[in-house]
Amino acid sequence: MVSFQGLRLQTTRNATRSFGLLLAVMTALLLLMLVALGSVQAVHKPHSTECSSLVVFGDGFSDDGAEVSRQSHGFMRNSNGPVWAEYLNKDLECGELSVFQPFLMSVGQELYRKQL
Repeated sequence: MVSFQGLRLQTTRNATRSFGLLLAVMTALLLLMLVALGSVQAVHKPHSTECSSLVVFGDGFSDDGAEVSRQSHGFMRNSNGPVWAEYLNKDLECGELSVFQPFLMSVGQELYRKQL
């Protein structure tokens, strides 16, 4: 008669040793990666030349808050936070973002007021 209990016990011991060895290797690799990553510094350098100004031509997605006061809803902007041009200005480390009234809007208003 053949006994399988001894074979089963031996297989369980081998699996436990293999798992323990695998766990030790994985732990050593994890510690090595943590030490290596600790010595690396992240450097934010978005561009190599200086940015002095940013000019944006756009629509409502480029709203910088320069809207006509009588059409205002009290917030002086059409967005509830910074728009893409303001994020880009910050990321490129440019100077202050200048607010310009659109040319056609200002010329049109002046002509309209003269006709009244």
